[in-house]
Amino acid sequence: MDLGDIADEPLYQSSIRRLNAIDILEPLILESLAKHNAEDIFQKGQAMRIPLARVPTMDELFSVDQFEFRQAFCDISDGTETFRVPSTPFRLFDTPPKLGGQVIMLGGSDDMWNSPSDGNGEVKDSSERNEDKILYCDEISKTPLEDIIIIDLSMGWAGPVATKNAADLGATVIKVEGCIRFDWFRSWEATQEWIDNNGAEKALNFVHFNRNKLGVTIEYEKKAGYELLVRLLKEADAVLENYSGGVMSKLNLGYQQLVEINPKLVVVSLPAFGSTGPWAKFRAYGSTAEQATGLPHLLGDEHQSPAMQHVAFGDAIAAVNGTAALLTALYHKFHTGKGQFVDLSHAECILPHALHGILHYSVDGIVLKRSGNIHPDYLVFGVFPCKGDESWILIQIVNDVEESVVNNVPPLRKLYDKYSAELFSGLHNEINACVGEWTKCKDAKLLMNELQDLGVTAAVLNDGDGLLNDPHLVARGYMQLLERPFVGTQIHPSPPWRVGESPIPVRHSAPTMGQHNDFVFKEMLGLSTADLSSLERGGIIGTKPRLA
Repeated sequence: MDLGDIADEPLYQSSIRRLNAIDILEPLILESLAKHNAEDIFQKGQAMRIPLARVPTMDELFSVDQFEFRQAFCDISDGTETFRVPSTPFRLFDTPPKLGGQVIMLGGSDDMWNSPSDGNGEVKDSSERNEDKILYCDEISKTPLEDIIIIDLSMGWAGPVATKNAADLGATVIKVEGCIRFDWFRSWEATQEWIDNNGAEKALNFVHFNRNKLGVTIEYEKKAGYELLVRLLKEADAVLENYSGGVMSKLNLGYQQLVEINPKLVVVSLPAFGSTGPWAKFRAYGSTAEQATGLPHLLGDEHQSPAMQHVAFGDAIAAVNGTAALLTALYHKFHTGKGQFVDLSHAECILPHALHGILHYSVDGIVLKRSGNIHPDYLVFGVFPCKGDESWILIQIVNDVEESVVNNVPPLRKLYDKYSAELFSGLHNEINACVGEWTKCKDAKLLMNELQDLGVTAAVLNDGDGLLNDPHLVARGYMQLLERPFVGTQIHPSPPWRVGESPIPVRHSAPTMGQHNDFVFKEMLGLSTADLSSLERGGIIGTKPRLA
């Protein structure tokens, strides 16, 4: 980028210092970027292991080489029309998904449900069906993964949240990290002062993403550490990792090596772009994956540059899909006794969120323009100010609005009296201004309830304090309090699923570094106290971070 003069400047040698100098650095970077082709920067940056992505438009998306290679899109037929949609974002290699197909006709599966088979092709009569066992909530285990052991080699957001969901469901999740190569959600950068002040135990994002897990330390790049990890893997049902492509093979932990260790192992891999294709070894963060899907071209107003939703939106979406991938493979293993490799692409997980843009181009050949909060199916579709400091409400009212709603929402009554409904599609700015004038004098929570009573979608935008005191969440017992060393009492949101009225309990907070070394290595693997002392002296295990 021809910015070598600032690359070696001591003031810019840490992320915090670069952030503090953003007013100086950003104009220089933008000026340099304007001189280069986006595809060239992307390819050259990735060759240097820099997590970059080019942002394709909707008309470019289907021809992205990585997506073509992995069949990230498949053909769906609806009558005489065929169009392209995102495929399944994770692939079980031994039992791959069926791609494409026909859109089911309305009522097309009625016979399947109305006349269930007995498994031999014979249709059951109603009396037989009534005798089928019904599974009630009190028969469902509150910890359905109770006997499953999962080795968590992931770091950051996507992998740890995927395994946290499994831990919430009762799995024994053993988080493995090193004292030198620890989870970077503990910290991006380590100093001796940070180590001495127990900084590794004070990162709240790490605390929340690793609850209900056991924590051990193993420097498995060393021979003795690798051998210790192998012993642990032999006891496991599954392992999940989110390294960049190729890293696991370099560590002698590629899939073929893992199945030699444990032939029945489920191995779930979460690289940014999947484990196959020309981008298989490319690096990315959650924001990088989002950009690579073209989603930013659908966000914001037309006059803006493409806008991403969140610094790590891709991680959160990949985490949910990672849990689904893990559960799918474990379900298959439960029925067959066979493990397999499961490959997930962060970017492909995000593609369904761009479905409106993808379908418009695939079906009609139209590249959607960014339209902010204007939605073709909604008369009102936006966030509006309410009475008080930073008080906001989301309101969504469909075009085909009921008369009772119009009569009880004064700005709509005013507009309906002034214009015919056919003209409304061109009046979004005036509609939003009228609604905003009305809401700014209203209490957000009272207004939300009034609109909900009318059948209108409305929601208060809660800040942190509002979430903690939200009456609905309080009534559901959603927030749970847990003590943790070094940070005290922490608030944990409950798992979003439950088998009865009460939330599933969060059993314990995230482990401190190496907290469960004794339990896992002694009780589960049978090592002696002398063995552990030797491993600690050799720098293989420990309970505090170390500088490399």
